[in-house]
Amino acid sequence: PMCKVDGGTFEMGDPKGDHHTVKVSPFYIDEFEVTNAQMLFFLQTTRANETCPHAPNCISISSSLGLNGDGSRYTLRPGVERRPFEVARIEGAEAYCAWVGKRVPTRAQWEFAARHDPKTNADRNYPWGDTFQRERAKCGECQNPTQYDVVNVGSFDGHGQHGDGRSPWGVHDMAGNADEFLADCDGALQCDGACVDPVVGPDTNGQCKHGPRGGTSSSAPDELRSFAVTSEIPNGEWSGGIRCLREAR
Repeated sequence: PMCKVDGGTFEMGDPKGDHHTVKVSPFYIDEFEVTNAQMLFFLQTTRANETCPHAPNCISISSSLGLNGDGSRYTLRPGVERRPFEVARIEGAEAYCAWVGKRVPTRAQWEFAARHDPKTNADRNYPWGDTFQRERAKCGECQNPTQYDVVNVGSFDGHGQHGDGRSPWGVHDMAGNADEFLADCDGALQCDGACVDPVVGPDTNGQCKHGPRGGTSSSAPDELRSFAVTSEIPNGEWSGGIRCLREAR
């Protein structure tokens, strides 16, 4: 399932630091992070780790996460099917999203979907508001702080012991659980004139560090802020989860 994001103008970046007025066009974004079960089906169907164009094994096969395989056959440990898949390279994220007819979101699109409230025109620090609330996410200082395993996608919907951690557009887990790849690079945003649907390219040395957003199940609260970088991931190294997007038609 996908959430419709109508597009609009917002203040992208740290409101107390580097930020820019940015306009984004309408799009649809996955309501949930890609799950282990979805990744298993992808690998079984495409054998993507054998054909990944720029890096071998662009999807990590990790027994500790419950996913096992030898390149031709994969299995998943029972009980982790709806947990977010959290170990991929950017090539793996791009390959999965392309396979389902979508693509990886840009920084501007992801941040707009995570924090902009269309009803109030406010740009929140967290998907639910400006103040950290530990019951609304899975993170290092949230519920069960000594247990860093991810939880099933969509768990923080306001039911049971969990608060409602959805973004203003209804998107789940944009804070905590697994961090998420972005399509462009984590560098200075520069726009000539109006800043519309910006895409940040490599630096002057040709390096592109993908700075995942959203924080992980072990992140500190500040890393869950919608404009914060969980960590900078150089080309080819492992990162976290996957969420896909497609343009509105």
